[in-house]
Amino acid sequence: LIIVPTSACFAKICDEDRERVRDAFERLANGETQKMREEYRVGRQWLPSPQQNEWVEVRAAVDERDANGKPLSLIGTSMTVTQRKEMEEALVQAKVKAEEANTLKSSFLANISHEIRTPLNAIVGFAKLMGEAATEEEKQQFIDIIDTNSSLLLQLIGDILDISKIEAGTLEFH
Repeated sequence: LIIVPTSACFAKICDEDRERVRDAFERLANGETQKMREEYRVGRQWLPSPQQNEWVEVRAAVDERDANGKPLSLIGTSMTVTQRKEMEEALVQAKVKAEEANTLKSSFLANISHEIRTPLNAIVGFAKLMGEAATEEEKQQFIDIIDTNSSLLLQLIGDILDISKIEAGTLEFH
C-alpha cells in the first residue's frame, strides 16, 4: 500500500498532460467512470537533459466509497511505458516516411511513363507512316525522326537504369 498525496502526484506530471490527468481522476472520484487509464509524461529531473520525460501509464479504480458515494480509496497501478512510447513514435515516423516514399515513387513512375511514351509514340507513328511516304526524301525525314527518338528513348532508359544502380549502390564512375 502506497499512500501519496495527490498534490505530489500531479506536481510531477508535465504541464501539457496535468489537466487531462486531473480531469480523469475527478471523473473517477465523482463516479462518472468506473475505471481510468491515462498515459502522461513525468519530468526526469535527475537526467542531464531536462527535456527528457518518462512516460507513465496509470490505471485506477475506486476501491471503496463512503455512505455518500465519496471515494475513500483508489486502487491502481503505475507503469513506466517510455520504451513503448518511443517505439510507437518511431513506427509513426517510419509510416510517414514510407507514405512519402510511396507518393514520390508514384510521381516518378507517372513522369517516367510519360517521358518514355513520348519518343515511343514518335517511333511507332513515323514507322507506320514510312509505308505511306510519297517520296524518298519524305522517307528519309521519317527515318531521321525515328532515329532521333530511338536515341532519346535509349538515353532515357539508360538514365533510369543508372538511377536504379545509384539507389542500389552499384554504380561505378569512370
